[in-house]
Amino acid sequence: YTTLFRSPVFPVADIRAHPEMASQQLRWYTAPDIPADAGFSQGYVDCYRDIALHGVKAFRTIFEHIRDHPEQPFVYHCTAGKDRTGVLTALIQKICGVEDEAVAWDYSLTVPGMGKWEEKVEAEMVGDSMMPIRQHGGMTKEEAKRVCGSRSSNMKAWLEKVLEKEFGGAERYCTEKLGFTPKDIAKIRGNLIVQAPPTVVVKDVKGWEDHPQT
Repeated sequence: YTTLFRSPVFPVADIRAHPEMASQQLRWYTAPDIPADAGFSQGYVDCYRDIALHGVKAFRTIFEHIRDHPEQPFVYHCTAGKDRTGVLTALIQKICGVEDEAVAWDYSLTVPGMGKWEEKVEAEMVGDSMMPIRQHGGMTKEEAKRVCGSRSSNMKAWLEKVLEKEFGGAERYCTEKLGFTPKDIAKIRGNLIVQAPPTVVVKDVKGWEDHPQT
């Protein structure tokens, strides 16, 4: 059977009560790299930190589902499928022991996977932003690309600067922020990982290249 439940990171009531939250998020998403050769956006790092903190209740609900109902598949998503979704996916992968490089690479597949939809969303943002931060009501093409981007370096910076250095890693985040016990985490990990002997060795696998971003 299928269980349907909503587990929003940012409840609509909170956004309506605090519209400045949406404005701050947009400033983070559109922020350029500082300095220009930094290689990642601090705005994204700050925004993903905010998601990890606001998403405590939502993420706990999802991890509880993984712990208690391993036989039930589930789907989670957000508007673009890369920010709230990306942070949760990174947490799940890190609990399973996935290396940062692989997590960041997986995250970077978002934009290529969007295909033409990315161009459509960017065009709408430039023409009529839903959350304008400028008087003309839109944003520049460069800003729209930043909002829609999924640079692996942004995810890697968040993993290193926030998840590891500030939160102490995914397992500690799950114990201190989400309230799970080490036994809970072991069960969650066990439900996610399938132990199987390698039967096929694949070499020279080519995947998506990291999406170029302004």
